[in-house]
Amino acid sequence: MKCLNCGIEIAVENASNSCPNCGSLDRSVAVADEAKVFEMLTVKQNVKSHHKYDGFMQAGERIGKNGKIARIRLEIDKKNRIKHHLVEEKSEKGEWVVVHDKVEHF
Repeated sequence: MKCLNCGIEIAVENASNSCPNCGSLDRSVAVADEAKVFEMLTVKQNVKSHHKYDGFMQAGERIGKNGKIARIRLEIDKKNRIKHHLVEEKSEKGEWVVVHDKVEHF
C-alpha cells in the first residue's frame, strides 16, 4: 500500500493512520490475482458389450484436497476387472511425490 499523496510505502497494519511522511489519509492499494488453468484428459474405450464403457482413462492436473497441485491418473479396465488410481502432489521443492497409488481388482 502506498500513500496516494507522496508515494511512500505504508504497512497494511498502519492503513488507518495518517501517512508518517505527509499526514495524508489517501491510499493507493494494488491488488494482484493469479489464475492457473489445469487440463484433464478423459478417454473411454467402447466395444460392443453391455457395459457403458470397457476401458476408461483419465489423466491431468488439478488442485488436491490439501490445496497443493496434484497430478492424477485413473485407469479402469473392465475386461480384466482392474482399477488403478495414482495421485502425485508437487512438493515445496517442485518435485512430484506419490501420495496415493492403489490397484483394485473388482
